[in-house]
Amino acid sequence: MTCVHRPGRENIMRALVSVRTVKGNAPWWIIVCLLALPLPTLAQTESRNKIPAKARENEKSNLTETDRLEAQRRAFAVSLVTSLANDARSYNDLALRPRVLARAADVLWDANNVAARALFVRAWEAAEAGDAEDVTVNTKDKPPAMVIALRKMSGRDLRSEVLSLAARRDKALGEQFLAKLKSENERETSDTKNSGGSHNAFSGSEASLKRLLVASKLLSDGQVDLAREFAMTALTEVNNASIGFLGELRAKDPAAADQIFALLLARTELDPAADANTISGLSSYAFTPGFYIVFWADGHGTWNQPEGPTVPPNLPTSLRDRFFQVAANVLLRPLPPPDQDFSSSGRLGRLQVIRRLLPLFDLYAPDSATALRAQLPSSSRNINNSDNALLTEGIKPEGSAGETLEKMQDQLNHA
Repeated sequence: MTCVHRPGRENIMRALVSVRTVKGNAPWWIIVCLLALPLPTLAQTESRNKIPAKARENEKSNLTETDRLEAQRRAFAVSLVTSLANDARSYNDLALRPRVLARAADVLWDANNVAARALFVRAWEAAEAGDAEDVTVNTKDKPPAMVIALRKMSGRDLRSEVLSLAARRDKALGEQFLAKLKSENERETSDTKNSGGSHNAFSGSEASLKRLLVASKLLSDGQVDLAREFAMTALTEVNNASIGFLGELRAKDPAAADQIFALLLARTELDPAADANTISGLSSYAFTPGFYIVFWADGHGTWNQPEGPTVPPNLPTSLRDRFFQVAANVLLRPLPPPDQDFSSSGRLGRLQVIRRLLPLFDLYAPDSATALRAQLPSSSRNINNSDNALLTEGIKPEGSAGETLEKMQDQLNHA
């Protein structure tokens, strides 16, 4: 005799119904198997239903305890950071004060947004005080003014550090700090013009430089869209920082970078203040990424050079042709009288830019090359620019070792 176990109340009921439907007198052992044997199984099922309920209560209790401990640890950490930030306000070190305040604000941002914003504001004010004293560049040996100027031009100051952290957390907060910096720069620019100074065609304004430095950091963190949006205001002018950022953006999003470059070309074509250095800067994006050069009125150049070799980007043909069209239009504009020439390049710098770009015009826009060559003095129209490294850097490929030795030998023979 074999009995089949079917646990649960529903199985018992189905068994009873099946028994009732049997015609005739069913054997007594069938009824016993159906009624008696499932009862222990039912008891086991009910006991199992009770165990998970207790387990769930214990689990809930454990989770509640874990959450409570986590909340305590979080509150303790917040209090420590807040206490550190309060202590930082009394630091005598003007460079350490804004750095601690900014990093404390960055840590507290998710836990206490209101307090973090207030700390960022205090950090910016402390950074302004520190930058005013040049605490990031002043040392015991008192570096020359050129070192301090280069430090500021590179954007490596306290306000840049605070701005970078704040902009990552909140774009609007970064814009608020940049607005303060922009008003200060406008006052400095006005004072420079009144004193007879000129615009820096290489680096641009300090506010734009800091904006692009922050955007570059966002780009390196993978926040491509936010970096592009934050940088757009500074991408309306051509300088080393703006073209350098466009080159970095092209590595992440070529279509977006090319679109911004096309807008710069259109703006340059309509801008009466665009000069030879504007074209030289645009050529950096199109042909020599990382190598940026401007020429001044006396003919000397200022440049920025990458560590590795420059590799020309694969620009769409239409965009490359558009560059040569705009470049020719600007470089072939009628020259103003010498006493009315307010361009950054001047006449001599303009000739240097033409000499540098002529090999590219010969290759891609020969018609314009003929007109540009006519602008050069007759004594230098057929000049070989290979002796001037600045005029060929990134434009012509470097010669082989044999060619270099041959050139050196020729120079020795004619020494």
